[in-house]
Amino acid sequence: MEFEKFKKHLRVLRYAIAATPAIGAVLPGKLFLWPPLKQSVTNFAAGLSVALIHALGLIPSVIGSRRKAVTWLVAALAVATVSLVAYGTFVSSHVVCVQQGNVPRCLTVGSERRTPYVKEWVKENFPPDTKPEDVTDETILKNKGVSDSTVSMFFTENSIFVANLELFFTYVLGVASLNFAVGCLARATMPTGPGKKPKTGGTRKRKGDQDPEDEILIHGAAQGE
Repeated sequence: MEFEKFKKHLRVLRYAIAATPAIGAVLPGKLFLWPPLKQSVTNFAAGLSVALIHALGLIPSVIGSRRKAVTWLVAALAVATVSLVAYGTFVSSHVVCVQQGNVPRCLTVGSERRTPYVKEWVKENFPPDTKPEDVTDETILKNKGVSDSTVSMFFTENSIFVANLELFFTYVLGVASLNFAVGCLARATMPTGPGKKPKTGGTRKRKGDQDPEDEILIHGAAQGE
């Protein structure tokens, strides 16, 4: 009974982890429960992530033994830790947040700027001795607007794509591994492993075996001779 209650709690936890992308995609601010990808792909990517993370959480139920489940649990936790640390690193290097009213708006920028355009823009909008590299990404967004079009205007498409991919991959891998680990924990704490029920109805007689009653008749006939 206690195990069933514990299993129910783990199931609720798996559902909550799987729903994280959908929840994070609609929450503003700096929680980063979902990476600030390009607006044009956010909804599709979040829905795909929910399905994938949920599916991986179900796989551990078919693991053959509790010992294997523990091994997979340790491996999944290691992958989740590395991936989420990498995700945090990419957030700090690729994401720029600008305060809009009481809520910060965050966008993913590329690592490579469109140098000719940036130089011209800095020349027109800043003092003559200002160098383009001295103008921060946050300053660019504050002046030109916090939007994907501004990002595309000032950063190369390839660097924007790579930044979005790094954020998406490390996030999904980290959260999916965490959900897989919860599934492994449920399997590892099962009282008994999954197995086939024993067959009933007696032992099947193999070809060539004699029935015990036949053996008695044969033995009695031999004595009579």
